[in-house]
Amino acid sequence: MKKNFLIVMMIPFILISGVVMWWLVNRIIDDKIEDHKIKEFIEEKYDMEVDIISETNASMTEGHSYQMAFEEQKDVVFTVTVDTENYATIYRDDYKMQLAFYELKEQMEELLPELEELGYTKPANGDFVDHVVKDFRTQDSVRWVILETDSQLDTIETSEIETVKKFLDLQEKHNLDFQKFFITDKDGIHGILIDLRELGDNRSLAEVDTYIRGQ
Repeated sequence: MKKNFLIVMMIPFILISGVVMWWLVNRIIDDKIEDHKIKEFIEEKYDMEVDIISETNASMTEGHSYQMAFEEQKDVVFTVTVDTENYATIYRDDYKMQLAFYELKEQMEELLPELEELGYTKPANGDFVDHVVKDFRTQDSVRWVILETDSQLDTIETSEIETVKKFLDLQEKHNLDFQKFFITDKDGIHGILIDLRELGDNRSLAEVDTYIRGQ
């Protein structure tokens, strides 16, 4: 009698355990299928083999996403988002934006000797090159460069504007893909900001002078 009672008591536990195990197994299978689908999508899109570095599950503030890198470009880590729109799964990635950021950093490092000839160095504090990805849908991002000078910039002299013009020539010569650059003094108090989208293609010394003094 006691034995039968124990068996009856164990039935709900066994059933619940079975349901939990079934759910876990299905979750693992679904995750594996999702991993395969997203890898296949990215590999077909860019024609390179990719590795999944990590996965971020959806939360109240962020959606489901993966961090990936191509086997031949392990230093370029990018994000792939997973969204559902009109009952369809949509994958979006920031690979091209992350690649542009990585290539800009490499270019700027190579150009340091030329920058030093102009009197510019990496900032003592903070990033030399940085960026922000603004929108996965439109592929909108902004990249910028921060340079430091020994000159005092509380008053902008003509010589400083001439040096900025030389840097603009360098940017054009090497096709450096950024939208903004900052020149700061050692104290980080005063500086010059150039937004290339505002400056446009009008880059004569007189026009650069007008732009800087008009800030």
